[in-house]
Formats: sequence, C-alpha cells, structure tokens
Amino acid sequence: MNARSKVGRRRRGVTLIEILVASLIVSVCVASLTSLWSFSYTLTTRTYDQDAAYALARNTLEAIKQTGFTYTAEAPTSAPVVHYYKADMTPTDNNTAAARYKVSTTVVSDLIVSGSNPVKPANNALRTVTVTVALYPGGQTIYQSGTYLVRAGI
Repeated sequence: MNARSKVGRRRRGVTLIEILVASLIVSVCVASLTSLWSFSYTLTTRTYDQDAAYALARNTLEAIKQTGFTYTAEAPTSAPVVHYYKADMTPTDNNTAAARYKVSTTVVSDLIVSGSNPVKPANNALRTVTVTVALYPGGQTIYQSGTYLVRAGI
C-alpha cells in the first residue's frame, strides 16, 4: 500500500470528537427550546391570572355599588367578606379545594351610628371599599382595588 491510500482511509467516517460536538450543539438547542417553552407557559399563566383577578375585582366592586351606600354591609379588615372562585371564574364557596382565587372584600365607614346593631354608617360617612384577589392556596396577592361610597344628595 502506498502512503496516499492510508491517508484516504483515515479521512473516511466520523470521529468521536465530531459526534460529541454535534451532540453538544443539539443538547444546547433542546435545552434552549425547553427553557423558552417553560418561560412562555409561566408568562401565559401569570397573564391569565392577572386578567381573571382584574375581572373578579371589578365584578365585586360593581356589585357593591349596586347595593348602594345604605345597604352594603360593614366588613372590617379583621373580618372581610371572602369568596372563592375556580380558574374559570365560577364561584366555588362550598368547595374551596377546587378554588384558584380568593376574593376578600372590606367595607369600612369612618362614621357610624352609635349603638346600631348591625353597624350602620352615618349619613355623612365616607365608606372605603377594598377588594383583594389572591391565589388560593398560597395567598399571593394578584390584584387589589378600591372605591369609596358616599351618600348622594344633601
């Protein structure tokens, strides 16, 4: 055999180093795709939770506005009104194990009629309403909003 045929034989096939480099490149690409998928899934979930929390808080505030100044019950921060909702925003107060969101509502008046039972706001009171939506279980607050209720007229 001549020297030329020996060199030709050495160049055929794939070396172990080439296989390892190709495997490394494929592994990095797969890891990047997995990381990107995980990031986008987390971002989508967080965005959906924020949208749902906003909708639940706005619905709660509108319901309180509908009941009005006089007929909205007092709910201090020590004993807020709490409702639970599933991920699709349907109420689930009777089955909290299926809940995804916890909506806490407080209504506090700065002036009340002394001796009233249940507590009634004075005619010139300023009532502060606060709605907090948190993930359940866990308690991470997603959205918080509030409004004021005042008696209309003179």
